[in-house]
Amino acid sequence: MVHLTQAVFAGLVAWPTVISAAATDKKPWPQGVSLKSFIGTESKIALDGVLANIGPNGARVPGAGAGIVIASPTKENPNYFYTWTRDAALTYKTLVDEFLFGNKALQPYIEDYIHSQAVLQTVTNPSGKLLPSGAGLGEPKFNADGSRYNGNWGRPQRDGPALRAIALIEYANYLVKKGEKQRVREVIWPVIANDLNYAPQILCFLNSAFWSPTSSVGGGHLLGNINIGSPRSGIDANTILGPLAAFDINAPCDSPTFQPCHPKVLSTFKVLVDTFRNPSLYPINSGIPKSKGVALGRYPEDIYYTGNPWYLITLGAAELLYNAVARWEKQGYVSVDKTSEAFFKTIYPLARAGQTYRAWPLLNSLSPFSAILRAVENYADSFVGVVQKYTPSSGSLAEQFLKTAPGTPTSADNLTWSFAAFLSMNHRRERQVPTSWVPKSVSLPAQCEGTSFKGTYAPATGAGAPELNVTCQSTILFQVNASTYYGENIYLTGNSPDLGNWDLSQAIPMQSTNYTQERPLWFAKVPLTAGQNVEYAFVREQDCGQAWIWEDQTQANRTVSVPACVEGEEETVRGETDDAFRGKGGSSGGC
Repeated sequence: MVHLTQAVFAGLVAWPTVISAAATDKKPWPQGVSLKSFIGTESKIALDGVLANIGPNGARVPGAGAGIVIASPTKENPNYFYTWTRDAALTYKTLVDEFLFGNKALQPYIEDYIHSQAVLQTVTNPSGKLLPSGAGLGEPKFNADGSRYNGNWGRPQRDGPALRAIALIEYANYLVKKGEKQRVREVIWPVIANDLNYAPQILCFLNSAFWSPTSSVGGGHLLGNINIGSPRSGIDANTILGPLAAFDINAPCDSPTFQPCHPKVLSTFKVLVDTFRNPSLYPINSGIPKSKGVALGRYPEDIYYTGNPWYLITLGAAELLYNAVARWEKQGYVSVDKTSEAFFKTIYPLARAGQTYRAWPLLNSLSPFSAILRAVENYADSFVGVVQKYTPSSGSLAEQFLKTAPGTPTSADNLTWSFAAFLSMNHRRERQVPTSWVPKSVSLPAQCEGTSFKGTYAPATGAGAPELNVTCQSTILFQVNASTYYGENIYLTGNSPDLGNWDLSQAIPMQSTNYTQERPLWFAKVPLTAGQNVEYAFVREQDCGQAWIWEDQTQANRTVSVPACVEGEEETVRGETDDAFRGKGGSSGGC
């Protein structure tokens, strides 16, 4: 299995305000309540919170389609009333676990999810289509009713299909064991197959390139931003959230799949925690002993909503530690090396590199092995304690809580992923673990190399997906110079169904990643039906709800001739334009 778990967070752009619905419930959770009691109560609230955000009957998300997971019912500051493939997959991975652990009432929700995802796979979107190349599978978000989201966004995002496959494979394996092999083959497997065909043609994982031997707070850590030219440090919560999805109770700690107990993961954990322990970064972490958990955020350079702690990340820290303890319990020993020594010494000062601490056949409770496991478990509990401290009395879990006292919830309220993270944390605390998946022998390539692998795709009609007609297409690179202000976007439309037939709700959002003051370039790579002449134009989307600005209508529409297609090269650019926006620009509405 390729490493599929480096979740890239949504919403990396700073929003103009930090006022949010999450701040309305300020009364804190009663602090005299024991951690065990808090977890028991909050777990029920969290499950209800997840289900309330799933269509069609979710109490908080009227209008959501069946099986559609809405990220949050919050519709402004910020608007999260959408479904993200990634968030939905991680949520349903937790619901499948909950189902397998005994909550059989969840099966209708899982069946709705299968149908909804089969249909979503076929929705043409700004990232592309399902056929013939699978490009549309990389689309990160859709509207609540399952229709395409046409707004500007960071796309494609590659991890969603892989995470969806993980959730569905676990459920499919359960059905096979129950004697429903034919149904899995006809209904569920076609959905999984599309995602698995997409993943290996996109992703490659290295065992060495992600590792930085030093950090500003001491110790080595996995990098969260390799090969993207980012100025960020690479200290990133993704590097501890990834191992949660990869966790296998039967995998050894030194598995190249980077299990939670892997020495490099533990060292990374310490670097991340020590980074956010700094009170100049997060004042609410001031004065907390090094052996106790703290509030954690995405990365130290974060500015989204001023860069606060996230509930799901702080809960993820606890879950990672519970996973590690579960593996050590199963194997009966803990090995400490130079890489992991600093982590262990934080909570068990007697730990020494080069030592293996084994369970004793008699009086094991007195052994160093048991002392280490108790210390790690208590450390995990302390992260849950942080969440308890900043959870409002209603039990609602927002996306974030303020990094300054009193730690008021902020950003989107009732975040589905936060609720799911709480459930998953509690599963692992109770030693409820997912089905084993890591093969006995795992090897990874020394370096990533391009291959000729091309996935094959088909609509999962057995699960309710519509039949699709495949046309022979060639990709055109549309380019236009258009100076814009922050918040203004350029769209492409035309007289072809592939360009929206002049309907702005179906227009193609263009990208500005190559935009400079010298050349304000916007571009879009669009597969078009081969052998036709297409009329097209560019349109400015204004901020603050202002009217769109079309190009000068006194001039004839632009045209492009789409060349003949070549089978298997539908995404290869076979023609391009080089235009300049005709007409006046817009101005910000000041909202």
